Amino acid sequence: MNTTAIFIIGTLIFSTYMFFLVRMIWKQHKIQELEEKRNNFKLTKVEGGLRDNEIELYPKKNKSKSA
Repeated sequence: MNTTAIFIIGTLIFSTYMFFLVRMIWKQHKIQELEEKRNNFKLTKVEGGLRDNEIELYPKKNKSKSA
């Protein structure tokens, strides 16, 4: 085989590999975006309290018991 044929075959293999790699990354990115939109949580505290749609990582336990 001459070098041109080997180069073309190698380029086709590499291009195919890169196509499927980028497609896989793109799909996973879209899945991650959908999960973030679905959950829409913010895990930060702001000014001593939480804003809307935020949760505490470690909620404080209430010492007073209500009946």
